[in-house]
Amino acid sequence: MHKASLKAAHRIQTLVILGAGGDLTSRLLLPGLASFLASDEAEDLSLVGVDRQELDDAAWQRRVTD
Repeated sequence: MHKASLKAAHRIQTLVILGAGGDLTSRLLLPGLASFLASDEAEDLSLVGVDRQELDDAAWQRRVTD
């Protein structure tokens, strides 16, 4: 594929956050990610959070939304 075709193709990117339950994720990473996603350069993104502590899907979605 050449560059124009790649740019036009609809792609979903996946971002895996290690330590998703941590303080740095809440204070720095997620707000920065929100700013990026609000920009014109952002594409569709699937966000996966991984941590040693238990966090169900609903709790993770609340954390990301907050």
